[in-house]
Amino acid sequence: MQPFLNRRMKAAGSANDLEVDEADDLLAPEVPTTTHGFVVGNVLRRATATTNVKAQGDSDANTGVGLSVVVHVEDVDNYSILRRSNSHDVTVSAHGFGAFGVKLYLSTTVAGEMTPTEIVGSRLYLGYVVDADTIHWEPDWVRF
Repeated sequence: MQPFLNRRMKAAGSANDLEVDEADDLLAPEVPTTTHGFVVGNVLRRATATTNVKAQGDSDANTGVGLSVVVHVEDVDNYSILRRSNSHDVTVSAHGFGAFGVKLYLSTTVAGEMTPTEIVGSRLYLGYVVDADTIHWEPDWVRF
């Protein structure tokens, strides 16, 4: 298999359906985590080399490293993520963030949540609304 950086991704159907070989590069099923409690659309950070926790934009420590978004929940012990370095449309059904183009940020008040409310001073931009059920994931720091 070629390295990810040399490959092109293309959607096969809905925003989360990828060709089998492309899914291996894009979606990274995590080590089974007993009752993780994550839902599709949660923003996660790495707590350890093998553990994710919900990220929060209230401090550098809670924003953390290894940012990702949950794109599929198999069951209470298994989920798949889209990592920070991968820009892609993600289905988050009935997200309620508004119309196309609304910018999304990491919430400072609720761990794991996105918000259209900008964080004053230092913001973690996560992406933007595509439609009522889709966001475009492309996180980046925005500093003033």
